[in-house]
Amino acid sequence: MPKKQKNIKGKEAFHRRQKAANQLSELGLSLDDELYNVGIVIQHIGYSQLAFDVLKSVEQFCLNYVGVDICFIIQQQNPSLINPLCPVLTVDHLIGWKSPLITTDLSTTIDAINNVSENIYYYVYDLDFLQRWDLKTSVLNRVFNDPRITLITRHHTYKKIIEQEFGVSVRGEIMLKFDLHKIVRMILGERKNVRTNKN
Repeated sequence: MPKKQKNIKGKEAFHRRQKAANQLSELGLSLDDELYNVGIVIQHIGYSQLAFDVLKSVEQFCLNYVGVDICFIIQQQNPSLINPLCPVLTVDHLIGWKSPLITTDLSTTIDAINNVSENIYYYVYDLDFLQRWDLKTSVLNRVFNDPRITLITRHHTYKKIIEQEFGVSVRGEIMLKFDLHKIVRMILGERKNVRTNKN
């Protein structure tokens, strides 16, 4: 290979590496860190506002960041609204899943706490527990008092209702719309003690 071509390829490789390093640093990671796995447990990635918001946020994240391997874990296999840019697994894969999980409703959170993941981030999109008359109070208390769970609510009102109903302190953020970048920074902030107030 001619010397000029080698120099061009070397410069391209350097720029790709620099770009990856910059993307990682935005998340509080470096090129020396291992790849982080994060699972998003959702009922389905079909036709719903929540599924649309989550899919768009994941797409944005996958196009802009490296260093974190995102994976969907679904309860129901429905046709997807958007072709996801990450693997899609069934809920059976929760068995033995030790990496952090992001859950998106009561049923996905119950699936998550019945498995071994040590870090669960429950995005409370709506107060679905108010309609779940079939669930015992002990099951709901277990969900909202599990020390592995960080609650992220969509509204201040949701935060207040959960705190009053279950006697817990909601320490997570208020997040009007599902934002994977913010949640991943939260996860890495707890796991690596990186600053989480960076935009």
